[in-house]
Amino acid sequence: MAINIDEWRPSEPFPETEIPPVDLSRLRRFHGVSDMPALMAEPTSRGQFRPLIQFVMVWNHRPELRTGMLDGPPPDGGDRFHLATIAAVVHCLCARDGIPVPEWVGRYKAHPERTMAGLPVTSDFGRIVKAEAPPQCAQHGVYIEPEVLAR
Repeated sequence: MAINIDEWRPSEPFPETEIPPVDLSRLRRFHGVSDMPALMAEPTSRGQFRPLIQFVMVWNHRPELRTGMLDGPPPDGGDRFHLATIAAVVHCLCARDGIPVPEWVGRYKAHPERTMAGLPVTSDFGRIVKAEAPPQCAQHGVYIEPEVLAR
């Protein structure tokens, strides 16, 4: 039996849907690089580098917030690779946009060298990323795809 959509009418009125207010205070906001190590250390289905990618997106789309985003240095004791990745991203963005590079950026370097995704630069993909990465990446041992910095 087929239903003629043009002739169908509900047998009773639809109930009103009540949507409770959302408590926005539970949402976490980050202000800058000092928040990055803690956010990157949290397990998430979206990946450990999602906060850093969001940092890049805010940097690119809200230039008036850039000074406040460089509130580093990141706290000591974080994952060394994460710290080197944060430093490489900040170094590349500052150099690209003509902003003075914070002094703390030079403190962090990853050993062995890897891509932002953590792959060794000796892999096929790693060699491609390293060849296309901004020159500032070499100082940190973390190579970032230019597309990541353009988000």
